Amino acid sequence: MPSSAIRATFSAASMRSGLRGISSSWEIVIFVFSLLIVCAVGLQSYRDLQIADYVKQQTEISEGIIRTSSELLSELKDVESGKRGFLLTGKEEYLEHYNDAASDIPLLVERLKLYAVHRPDQLENIRKVEPFMLGKMAELRHTIELKRSGNEREALRVLDSGQGKRLMDEIRSRIDAIDPSEKAS
Repeated sequence: MPSSAIRATFSAASMRSGLRGISSSWEIVIFVFSLLIVCAVGLQSYRDLQIADYVKQQTEISEGIIRTSSELLSELKDVESGKRGFLLTGKEEYLEHYNDAASDIPLLVERLKLYAVHRPDQLENIRKVEPFMLGKMAELRHTIELKRSGNEREALRVLDSGQGKRLMDEIRSRIDAIDPSEKAS
């Protein structure tokens, strides 16, 4: 084989192996690029899952605050109705709900505080309504005691003073201030 033929054969073989080398380099680049894309998609998916979990937790907290504040208001309304029934009839069975609620209401307030522990604005709203609820329960207790002791006229005077209604209106207003901000969350 003449030397020019050997050189041509050697050059053709070199070209093929060189192309193989270039082809391998491109394969590595494409593989690394693909790996980076898979890692980026995985990282984004992980972040999306974290965000979804956070949103779910915040939704559960909002629902808990709304549900508990509604329960609290319902308890207070039922207690008020029971007191009126008792004042009108003198029958103790009207006070069954009052007796249960006397222990339930503080528990509901504490549950609200637990839900709102990471929401300072809501915690402040709950703390603002608490004295009015304590005042309402004291007014109920006082009126009931007056009726039980036979001082019906004084019990009706307390009822007629409007103090209980003012307290209840204030409680409703403050509990209503809690709900809208949670529904917006």
